Amino acid sequence: MFTLLASMPMTGSADDRLRRDAVLVLAGGHGHFVKYALIMPVLAVVPYRIGRALGLGEWTLDHFVLLVWVPWSMLVGSHLARLRDVKFGVGVVVLTTISMASFSLSGFNAEAFSMMLVSYGALLALDGRRIVVRALGAALMAFGAATIPVQVLALGVVGLFMLRRRNAWFLLASAAAAFVMGVDATWSNGRLSISKYPREAMPLSDLLPWGEVVDFGYPFVFGLVGILFSFGRGLVWFQPGLFVRSVHSTPDVVRTWRRALTLHVVVMIPVYSKWWAWYGGFSFGPRFFLLGVVPAAVVITERLQSDGPWRRWAVGAVLAVWNAWVAIAGSVFLLTPAANRLCRVEDFRYEPVCWYFGEYSPLLSPLWEVWNLRPVEVVFMVVAPTVAVALVIWLSPRTRWREVGDSAGRTLRTWRP
Repeated sequence: MFTLLASMPMTGSADDRLRRDAVLVLAGGHGHFVKYALIMPVLAVVPYRIGRALGLGEWTLDHFVLLVWVPWSMLVGSHLARLRDVKFGVGVVVLTTISMASFSLSGFNAEAFSMMLVSYGALLALDGRRIVVRALGAALMAFGAATIPVQVLALGVVGLFMLRRRNAWFLLASAAAAFVMGVDATWSNGRLSISKYPREAMPLSDLLPWGEVVDFGYPFVFGLVGILFSFGRGLVWFQPGLFVRSVHSTPDVVRTWRRALTLHVVVMIPVYSKWWAWYGGFSFGPRFFLLGVVPAAVVITERLQSDGPWRRWAVGAVLAVWNAWVAIAGSVFLLTPAANRLCRVEDFRYEPVCWYFGEYSPLLSPLWEVWNLRPVEVVFMVVAPTVAVALVIWLSPRTRWREVGDSAGRTLRTWRP
């Protein structure tokens, strides 16, 4: 999977390019102001310098998140295998990867970087065998949350929730993230600061019934509806597993982990509903909420392993295959040529069309537009659903099948509803 993702064309938003450029400046020994958190660029300087010494500097930056994904997948997979079983660990990692996250792994994407730090840090903070391991988990969560400032608030709420379980590491991580964010802002602004975001506004569009929207001035109800249900950015379509009930009722570390990550995402929804760019800019899907693919993968995996009513398994199977399509839509098609033409012109005047019109949704528009695909993209379109179907079969318990004999005396395995 690493080789395939590394071979895919580079993608990303304008924010990703700004953060990537910051690495080049910092690596040159110069200070640099960028309105986004400098945590990820600073942490990427050393790998970039090593890559540059090997003649792979640009490649290292283009694949920095993918390089982080390698240890993340091994560490999270092995940790979950110890807590549940090997199949569960593999299932969660694979379903997290073959989702809307696959688009973000091939680039210098802050949301994917934050997702990996926060999710693994939370797992360590909950199940670290020693205090130093739990402290490491809190540190990872702090740096991951400080990369996306709204997550500092979300982590604080999760911290209050975890205090009921006598776990203060999440709250400590939130305080540390706030401190890191303040240091970043103070260093960048050259004066004591807690934020460095400038005044920002949505481009005027006569397709919307209101005028200029500044900062957190977007109508809450419409931002909420857009985040949840819009065809171009709705969580319901890009991360449906986030809204499906878990079938694992026995209290354990994994269940607490899933709930903590889900709460983390839920807290951000009303905050971003007021943000002028709730849709995440001209990119793929609800990128601000990328962390949600992890708890969604946990729920889907649990359903696939369930030996209860067959409907539980069926929901997991459908969501696993749908995950593959979301991965294909983001990694192969991204934004259709028609959407690029219409929604970028006149200073993004028609961009709302790409949020709400199904014909321009990145999940639906590939069904009607004509494409000229590269060979590696065709391979990805074959591999993603194949892996998803194979995973469904592999995770399904033996009780889902029954053995019968045919007229020739051979034993066949057939599906048992």
